[in-house]
Amino acid sequence: MIQVFALVLYIGVGDDRQKIEETLYFDSVLQCNATAQEVAKRWGHWRLQDQATSYCVPASVPEGTMIHSIK
Repeated sequence: MIQVFALVLYIGVGDDRQKIEETLYFDSVLQCNATAQEVAKRWGHWRLQDQATSYCVPASVPEGTMIHSIK
């Protein structure tokens, strides 16, 4: 197992809030937080159900898991 940062993303509010199941893993909390900030941005005709909440949490994943890194 290796330690990473997992990007968690929710779309919507209240009962309509849904967690996006595709998880991105990062070796840097700075890169994870920068990605979280960008995916939460909304443009155009924003509606309440379009609200996005994203954040990073520490996680353990098996060796061989695809991890985004800064090179």
